[in-house]
Amino acid sequence: MSESVMVVCDVCGAVAEEGVTIRAHGRNYAKDLCSKHLKEVLAGTHTPKRGRRPGSTSKTTAKRTAARSSSKSTRRKSVKRTARRRTRAKASA
Repeated sequence: MSESVMVVCDVCGAVAEEGVTIRAHGRNYAKDLCSKHLKEVLAGTHTPKRGRRPGSTSKTTAKRTAARSSSKSTRRKSVKRTARRRTRAKASA
């Protein structure tokens, strides 16, 4: 005598076709759905695109990045200017 396990739909109790994992509000949820309810869940959905969405970084992070890049470029400019002054002074002496 053998036993078999049958997965049923969590909504209506029919034989489940697929198990679905849903992520909402930072938590994962799992449901077993029949073909009818699976189609209802998938209606109007889309596949996520890879990478970050435009504007997904915070404004403060963008400001920090801009501040870092501008401070580096001013440092480079000041180093170049002092190097030029030194070479000019040596050439005239």
